[in-house]
Amino acid sequence: MGRLPHAALPSPFAPNGAKRSRRTRPPPGLDRSFLLQNRLRKQTAAGKIFITADARLSNTPGAADGPRHRRAARPLRPPLAMLYLDLTLPTPEANLACDEALLDHCEEERDRGILRFWESPEPFVVLGLGSRHSREVDAAACKARGIPILRRCSGGGAVVQGPGCLSYALVLRIEENGPLERIDAANAFVMERHRRMLADATGLPVRRQGATDLTVRQRKFSGNAQRRRRRFLLFHGTFLLDFPIGLVEEVLPHPPKAPRYRGQRPHRAFLTNLDRPAPLVKDLMRRCWNAAPDDGEVPAEAIESLVERKYSLRSWTERC
Repeated sequence: MGRLPHAALPSPFAPNGAKRSRRTRPPPGLDRSFLLQNRLRKQTAAGKIFITADARLSNTPGAADGPRHRRAARPLRPPLAMLYLDLTLPTPEANLACDEALLDHCEEERDRGILRFWESPEPFVVLGLGSRHSREVDAAACKARGIPILRRCSGGGAVVQGPGCLSYALVLRIEENGPLERIDAANAFVMERHRRMLADATGLPVRRQGATDLTVRQRKFSGNAQRRRRRFLLFHGTFLLDFPIGLVEEVLPHPPKAPRYRGQRPHRAFLTNLDRPAPLVKDLMRRCWNAAPDDGEVPAEAIESLVERKYSLRSWTERC
């Protein structure tokens, strides 16, 4: 079979006729987009990858207030619609790598943000960037249950993810003098937006507590964290919708650091499920962030590289 011309796979991030950067050109004699696209189709047909957006594969690798005269913060300009991806990859490692790869891809190539959803078909524990492996997870309990322990690229504490826990990733552009310039301001901006969205849609008394928690009646159902670059930031987190909270009790000890509102409550008395269907939450978020499906690219090579050199390595998981 003849090789599919690279021009047959246009990228929405490099309009027709636009000059591509050197990074995005396929290696001579091999159209890697074609090979990766075929791999995605096979995995999708086998039920290993679930995509509702038309996601193409890319060759791209992977405070104190200011002075009084400072201009007032501008709201995020509603610009072009964000790219919407409903994309669950086959492994927890690949899903964690995908969040970081999308951040890097936006930083290098894009002017538009991304909203992605995914839900792991298997439970796993994920440590925050600075989490202590020996203090925040019961490794023996995880081993006995066959639950992998991984580490993400953002801060925060250890959490358990899996079926019934809807994960999302927002890649947002950092505007000069905008609400995302500082970490604390970005937390407040995004969390208030999510709080209001869910409170209005469900009628529940949703509150923002701690730095990045959403709660109902003092019980947490959403935790969130950031990873920042110069032009874009990754704001990602979870919504507990129908998650077996008893599993958290089995594999995570009481955290060494906890928000004041938690007190000494164990996981089963601190966490709760929102008890709303995932499609509803996805639709609310899509409308909240003006996100729409298009011919967006998934940086497959960058994801594979991050899995190989970071997320699958014990040295990364047990770095501290």
